[in-house]
Amino acid sequence: MAVNELGSATANGQSASGVYAAPTLGKNSINLPVMANGGFGFTTGLTIQNISSSAISCTLQYYRVDGTVQGTTQTYNIPANASQVVYQGAGDLPTNFYGTAVITQNTGSSGSLIVTTNAISANTFYTYSVPN
Repeated sequence: MAVNELGSATANGQSASGVYAAPTLGKNSINLPVMANGGFGFTTGLTIQNISSSAISCTLQYYRVDGTVQGTTQTYNIPANASQVVYQGAGDLPTNFYGTAVITQNTGSSGSLIVTTNAISANTFYTYSVPN
């Protein structure tokens, strides 16, 4: 899957865009390349959706851009066909954080997750989905 991002033009005519590859099906972890809590003017939110017929347990861990761990690992138990909404400001992210995250399906859980990430700033909005 390829992710395409496009930001609207600002008052001075600048805009931003980006394209990057996302993981393919069959992985037990999902890498989220852009997570922010006010960093560079963006704040992100994500939805972890269980598209399986049984419950799935997973963890979410944030990382600073230098690869060091940010905050504590968050664990979610998501029932079949349900979802978990996570806003970055509600976790262990300090103001002006900009980094990455990894969602890992816990051992013993079988099934599939889809993650949708939204990022918003004063003038732009983008979203992308990542299957595992």
